[in-house]
Amino acid sequence: MRVVRAAAPVVAAASLAACNGAPGREAPDHSALVAPLNLTEVELPGGVEPVAVASDGTRVLIGGRAPEGSALRPRLWLADKGTAGLRELPVSPVSPAAFESKWFQLDLAPNGAVAALASAPAGAHSNSRWSTWAGSTSAVTEFPQPFETFGGWGAGGVTGYVRTRTSQAVVGSWAGGTGLDVSIWTRTGTRWSRQPTAPGSSLASRPDLLSTARGAAPRGDGLVIVGSTTQLAAGSVRLAAAVWLGSSVAGPLQRIDLPSKASPSEAHSAVCDATHCTVIGQSAGHLAAWSVDADGEVSVVPGLPAIAVSDGVRLPPPIVEADGTHGFVVAEGADGHFVTVAPSGGVSDRRYRAPGVPVSAALAPATMWVVHQNGDGHNTLHTFEP
Repeated sequence: MRVVRAAAPVVAAASLAACNGAPGREAPDHSALVAPLNLTEVELPGGVEPVAVASDGTRVLIGGRAPEGSALRPRLWLADKGTAGLRELPVSPVSPAAFESKWFQLDLAPNGAVAALASAPAGAHSNSRWSTWAGSTSAVTEFPQPFETFGGWGAGGVTGYVRTRTSQAVVGSWAGGTGLDVSIWTRTGTRWSRQPTAPGSSLASRPDLLSTARGAAPRGDGLVIVGSTTQLAAGSVRLAAAVWLGSSVAGPLQRIDLPSKASPSEAHSAVCDATHCTVIGQSAGHLAAWSVDADGEVSVVPGLPAIAVSDGVRLPPPIVEADGTHGFVVAEGADGHFVTVAPSGGVSDRRYRAPGVPVSAALAPATMWVVHQNGDGHNTLHTFEP
């Protein structure tokens, strides 16, 4: 049985200036507010903790972890009627670690196809054991991979899954000639294969520049990888935000350094439509955003609210709203923000009392679903109408 609870109200500010107050520290000036919104908590059946969400624009796929004795088991639900009801999907793990895996990323395609990445600590050193899953809105099954696919000597980890119009890819890192290179895995049938990163290519690290991927997103038939480069010079180290653009998942990819007046800067996630990508991240510990057009031209998104982004926070990918705006959620202390970037470049900031740091978000069709994580590492699921 699903239970929904009303939480602290979300309010939409008439302008950025109207959002300078901090909910919870002093009462907001309601005379300056328009279209107040409500943040609602959605409780999963059986005390299951939400972990991640994904959407096809109409339905929402919800991943959670169910307590079972001393272990936590992966579970999936589908919300195909908004918050009116949830339907659990059968989940079939196969490999030993997958039975206790935690969803890392979910994907729900318009045709009902489901894909997922999950991981669980295992082995003598408790390294992540990555598992890949596929299925439909009827059932989802793990497709075990050989240990060496994502693990073993040289493994650096996984940072994202991408479904393009023609193919699928997993992005992560793998040991190269100097440190870790950005790596791409492609799928054939149920098998994932890592594509060699050519020495000297844009994805490869070198003694004076280390490449790091934080996430990836589809971009037409290709993809955009977001992350940073660590630039090493005599007596200095500079962390700079970067993206890699490719017209196909097989590459080649072009690295573009994102402009930033401060260091460190890093790109966390992105979303793309037919004309451009919005990339979000941080610059010197504050929210930053860039726009990358179809030709690879980059501009800084102006007018962002001054929001601190704490170390270790990974901003969830933005979403494309029906009117073409790119929206994303971010939190600073007790303040949650829903920031939207309009195609014209205009920015709006809507604020709410944050129950934690947003770790996953999805939109379907006019409702935002957000998983928040509090300071104790516990997750809760909320909805609001943007």
